[in-house]
Amino acid sequence: GTCRIGYGGDTLNTAIHMARHGCDVVYATALGEDPFSNQLLLAWSAEGLDCSTILTDPVRGAGLYAITLDAAGERSFTYWRSDSAARQLFALPGSKALTQTVRDAGTLAFSLISLAILPEEGREALVSLARSIREDGGLVAFDGNYRPRLWEDAATAAHWRDRAIAASSIGLPTLDDEVAMTGEATPDDVARHW
Repeated sequence: GTCRIGYGGDTLNTAIHMARHGCDVVYATALGEDPFSNQLLLAWSAEGLDCSTILTDPVRGAGLYAITLDAAGERSFTYWRSDSAARQLFALPGSKALTQTVRDAGTLAFSLISLAILPEEGREALVSLARSIREDGGLVAFDGNYRPRLWEDAATAAHWRDRAIAASSIGLPTLDDEVAMTGEATPDDVARHW
């Protein structure tokens, strides 16, 4: 019965890893005005992330999840993200400036989880941003990180995965995720699809 509070997530982990290796990284998301959100901002800044594009939602807070380990060390996730500030990223004041900052950077990394937590119009905005960066000669990396509990069904996740693949220049699929989403069972099947 013990737990440890920390921070993480696929895109955040990527951003911190890159910052620790000397890259200039601007992290784009939304947090609340609560003490927990403020602690996250301070911790991420201390990791070397430029947090100037992190938007503030006056009503919502940070998305939360718990990771439980079984006896073999396998992870399972429990999510509390339906009311997270990040869901409103493209609807909050400042989102146009954030989008322009990301477009000007010429590089974007996002994931299927990024798409999963957004409402439909936010998903459209993110894929459109990725497409415009790629069309302008920038670099777009997409991680096909599939978490079934974040999606209404596998077909919807596969639809947005395919839209993201088409807008990206680097694809990062995982065989286990692809099998869970679509039943594609071999690395060759996944490679052909991606």
